[in-house]
Amino acid sequence: MTIILAVMMALVQKDYKRLLSYHAISQVGYMVLGIGTALPIGIVGGVFHMINHAMYKSTLFLTGGAVERQAGSTDLEKLGGLARSMPVTAVCFIVAAASISGVPPFNGFFSKEMVYDAALESGWVFYAVALLGSFFTAASFLKLGHAAFFGKRSEPRPDRRPEGGAGRAAVEIREAPLPMLIPMVVLAALCVFFGVANGFPLDRLIQPAVGAAVTQGRSFGGFPASSLLVGLTVTALVLAALNHWYGARRTGRGIGAVDHIHHAIFLYPVYSVAERGKLDPYVIGRWAARGISLALWAVDRAIDWVYDTLIVKAAQGVSSLGRRAHSGAVNRYVLWSLAGAAAVVVTAALLLGGAR
Repeated sequence: MTIILAVMMALVQKDYKRLLSYHAISQVGYMVLGIGTALPIGIVGGVFHMINHAMYKSTLFLTGGAVERQAGSTDLEKLGGLARSMPVTAVCFIVAAASISGVPPFNGFFSKEMVYDAALESGWVFYAVALLGSFFTAASFLKLGHAAFFGKRSEPRPDRRPEGGAGRAAVEIREAPLPMLIPMVVLAALCVFFGVANGFPLDRLIQPAVGAAVTQGRSFGGFPASSLLVGLTVTALVLAALNHWYGARRTGRGIGAVDHIHHAIFLYPVYSVAERGKLDPYVIGRWAARGISLALWAVDRAIDWVYDTLIVKAAQGVSSLGRRAHSGAVNRYVLWSLAGAAAVVVTAALLLGGAR
């Protein structure tokens, strides 16, 4: 559910960083799936995917920050053609996008294949859902890359520091400054290194960390053992590319490459509800918390009413009756004494009769 619901919401986003945020949720699903299988390859693959995700998602967010700084927006409707003016950022984006999509030989491919192997051993449904998530992941990053870096170039952004007071002059978009490029280049290079030389992180970092009891003396480095799973992964990626080609050709722009999925008969009603926040777990959680808070507030007010109002009023009523009963009249006290004596006699008679 984490993989599919989050990636389906990421698929239709039109903001660079919002799309990445939904993918951060989706990728956690792969980590949980791998570790949740309780199989050695799944546990190692889940931890490996967590490390890989930290690298390629950080790279993607750094490219998003560079785009926002240089182009002045993360709205995909306002971006396009940035690969020509920001080539280093574009290359880093391509590497990180290929990694998160599971394209060989990048790091995300190897960790995902390990998760796939364990998922299939646990049940074909888990594997099918994970593979479907990879299809949508690739489709959404093809859309993002096309719209931001390779689509039609948008109008140049206004300069944030115009000279003179006659308005804001338009300036050409340029590559991000070196302090922004260095970390994304380093992380992109690690995405390649942790893929091509995956034996290094697996044998020297991850497997020693999880322990010999989990790995059972096996080494998980190198190319995936199952050529069938690799073939199915490549098939899913090719289908995602064909889907993008169809959607982009149909709409004439990269940002519209998944509109046919968004507006599909059986998906559009769900998307319409989801985009209004009705299916957002955070929004639902807020409403649930609000309902629980109101219920607890009502219980608290009821308890306060019992102690602060009901008991006080009852005590005041009893006290008032007592004051009225003890008026100081002798005849009234005689009547009370006789009534009490009669009550004692009646009670004794009933007890004696019951004993016989």
